[in-house]
Amino acid sequence: MVTKLRLMTVLRYSAAILVTTILILFATFIGAVTFFLWQNPPCGEDLIHQSPSSGDYVANVYVRGCGATTGFVTHINIADKSEVIKPDFNGIITEGEILAIPDKVNVVLSWKSPTELEISILGYQTTKFNYARSLGAVRINMK
Repeated sequence: MVTKLRLMTVLRYSAAILVTTILILFATFIGAVTFFLWQNPPCGEDLIHQSPSSGDYVANVYVRGCGATTGFVTHINIADKSEVIKPDFNGIITEGEILAIPDKVNVVLSWKSPTELEISILGYQTTKFNYARSLGAVRINMK
C-alpha cells in the first residue's frame, strides 16, 4: 500500500513537471517567434523623397513592399519636422498618411506655402485617387 501510494505521488509530481516544462517551452517558442517577427517585419518602407515646407512640416514619399505575393504601394505622409516616424509591428508606416496608391508611381511634391502642399502624380489622372484634403493645419491639393 505504501509503495503504491508513493508511486502515485511520484507520478503526480512527474506529470506536474512535464506540464510545466511543456508550458515553459511553448512560452519560449512564442517569445522567439514574436522577437523574430519584430526584428524582421513582413513589410518594408523605402523613403523615396522628403519635401520640407518652409514651416514646421515635412512630406515624405514612401514605397511599401510586403513580399512577392503583394504589389507595391506608394504613399505620402505628412509629419512635423521634429517628429520621428516609426513603422508599426508589421513594418508599415501609416501615421500621417494622406494618400496611398497601389503601384510604384512618380510623385512630385511642392509646398505653395508653409501649410499648403501640392501633389502631382506623373502619368496618372489625379481625379481617380481619394486623398485627405487636409491633415491638421496642412491643406492638400492634387494637380
